[in-house]
Amino acid sequence: MPKFDLDKRTNLEPGIGKILISEPYISDPLFFRSIVLITAHDDEGTMGFILNHPPRVLPKILKSSTGEPILFNESSYKHITIGGPVAENEFFIIHDQGNLLGGQHIIEDIHLGISNNENLKGMEYDRFLEFHAPNARSKYFLGSAGWEKGQLLEEIKMGSWFVTEYNKDLVFSINYENLWKQAIYTLGKEFSYFSTLPIHPQLN
Repeated sequence: MPKFDLDKRTNLEPGIGKILISEPYISDPLFFRSIVLITAHDDEGTMGFILNHPPRVLPKILKSSTGEPILFNESSYKHITIGGPVAENEFFIIHDQGNLLGGQHIIEDIHLGISNNENLKGMEYDRFLEFHAPNARSKYFLGSAGWEKGQLLEEIKMGSWFVTEYNKDLVFSINYENLWKQAIYTLGKEFSYFSTLPIHPQLN
């Protein structure tokens, strides 16, 4: 019978565009079996967004300047997740339409936020994309995740997080129920055992 190393670590360092995968039984319930895209990482700390925790009740997202909806189509709300415990009432967007929408470049064609766009002022974000970029991919977040200087590295050393390379399909997937397991599979066969562990270890 093969031996499994529950203390196994990945060798990657965290950085912009990298993805964090929580270990199966991380103690913080907000990050339980979560996947996080890192969007900032420097001497001051780290910022990212949880990719796979949709809100239990879908909120109505409104423009702060006009009170009008940001999203028009009901299906767009499936792309909202709870980004983290920081600034929980703030709304964030990541997208793959850099030249069209602008924003802060993260990695490859991924941008955080949008620049001022005259065409968007009188139109909901998702309807704008229907007309101008029907194949665009977006994800929306309520709040963000943050770590102070050195905090994330310490958590990684303790085994709370695996670090993996950027994966666009993971970032934009809305298959939330299975996304954590899919992320574990990207780490390779030597980590696949973690995906078989039950949510409640006492049931093992």
